[in-house]
Amino acid sequence: MMVVHAMRDIAAGGEIFFSYVNPEHPFAERRKKLRDGYGFECGCDLCRAEADVRGAALEKRARLRAEIHSFVSAHRIDGDGPHKAVPAVQKAKASKLLHEMRETYPPARFERLPRLGCCVIGLWVALAAMTRSPGAAHGRFLDVLRDLGCFVTVWGSEVTVDRGRAVWTETGLHAAMYAAQCLAATGNEVAASALEALGKEIYVALYGVEDGFEAESGRNS
Repeated sequence: MMVVHAMRDIAAGGEIFFSYVNPEHPFAERRKKLRDGYGFECGCDLCRAEADVRGAALEKRARLRAEIHSFVSAHRIDGDGPHKAVPAVQKAKASKLLHEMRETYPPARFERLPRLGCCVIGLWVALAAMTRSPGAAHGRFLDVLRDLGCFVTVWGSEVTVDRGRAVWTETGLHAAMYAAQCLAATGNEVAASALEALGKEIYVALYGVEDGFEAESGRNS
């Protein structure tokens, strides 16, 4: 039996979308898999925006993907282990990679859309910030959620979430749970609970069940 969880309200007669491919893979690869494996071309807002990225910007993004993969593989951060200081040169390199990757997503087209190529390096930058000051790093994790198309605003203890165009991945799950941890470190338990609830929502969307979430939550606390 397949269990489908809607990420937003669905009006009568509205379309229900389902991701056939891994959203973290490059756009060209996702489009090819849809054409070859399923015989159609996706026309969602994100795919239309991605199709407009061409030429030098597309080449730059491909180069940065390779650089990011190499960098993250070589400089792993264990967010659940002891918080060790990250060398300044590594943080500077990661911030540069993130900035350059974001430049390949024109604001006019991606202002309210996911910037999926930014998520992995964005999480690394956020984890590096947490090693220095856990309580002050929550904004970095919210940036990761934004790059997944989930816009979270924290104002005091009030939290608003715009998930209308969100793409859920394990990176988003970790970002939500670490953001909750950072907020708890500042004593903002109400906001921390809201981010943990978002993490649980992402977990259920990814795995279809709540079983196992408490263990996941424990690893990030």
